[in-house]
Amino acid sequence: MILWAIVTLILFSALLLFLAALGPLRDTPSARPLSWTAAVQAVLGFVLVGARLSGAV
Repeated sequence: MILWAIVTLILFSALLLFLAALGPLRDTPSARPLSWTAAVQAVLGFVLVGARLSGAV
């Protein structure tokens, strides 16, 4: 149960960072690091979901 809460927070944070990079921070120097951070968080979240669904965790 705790793992699903952590995964939800990671994916929600990734979504917010991605929307910030594409929205109000577009064409600013901080947009690229935010989009990379969002991508890394999304990958981490999906890896955790995959591990949980496959029974590895």
